[in-house]
Amino acid sequence: MFKKKKKIIVIIIFLIGISLGLIANEIFTQVKKEQPSQKEAQLILLSPTPRALSPQEKLEVDRLIKLARTRSADYNGLILAEKDYINALQIDPNNEDAISGLVDVYTFLSEDNPNFNELFLSTAKRYAELEPDFPSAYATIGLAYTRTKQYDEAIANYEKALSLDEERLSSEEVSDTLLTQYISGKAFHLVLLGDAYKDKGDYVKAREYYQSALKLKPGYLPAQRAILKLQ
Repeated sequence: MFKKKKKIIVIIIFLIGISLGLIANEIFTQVKKEQPSQKEAQLILLSPTPRALSPQEKLEVDRLIKLARTRSADYNGLILAEKDYINALQIDPNNEDAISGLVDVYTFLSEDNPNFNELFLSTAKRYAELEPDFPSAYATIGLAYTRTKQYDEAIANYEKALSLDEERLSSEEVSDTLLTQYISGKAFHLVLLGDAYKDKGDYVKAREYYQSALKLKPGYLPAQRAILKLQ
């Protein structure tokens, strides 16, 4: 009797396992179907065709961007957020909010999956075209190059970001609030530049930039941690 019950329990567990496997496979297949192809994304990003939007199209773009932002708050929703942003860009190819959001999505996705590196780089470049005076746009390009181990290109873009940082800081019309933000931004970019030199094998240069970040912003934790890792 005991053996019979044990056999029934084993069969039930086996059937539950099969059912869960089928459900997981169905979910994965559905997400895969919904995921935009890389070819489609590249075409949208590299071939923008601006045009006047109807009121209904503007509403739809806003809806898609809001939906994408909600989904991207959770790592598991990044693929669906990517689709939403790309759908928004199909309607409005030069929408800065959609491109900026897509940059954020690829920043996270490319960290774990190198298949997204190319899209990360092309999206970052597209954003820099729309925001040529924005230091973080070039820092993001630098990060994309770093992830593909193109360190010289990464360094060039980090230096561009720092040049723009310096222009902002030297402006006479900067409020105290903005000044604090600009200093934090420059310190972060100095650390990224140090990281690129470290990855390239130049630890002396890396240390110099980490120390520059600390000089600019005393007690800056990312710089302190980076220096500790060099020791």
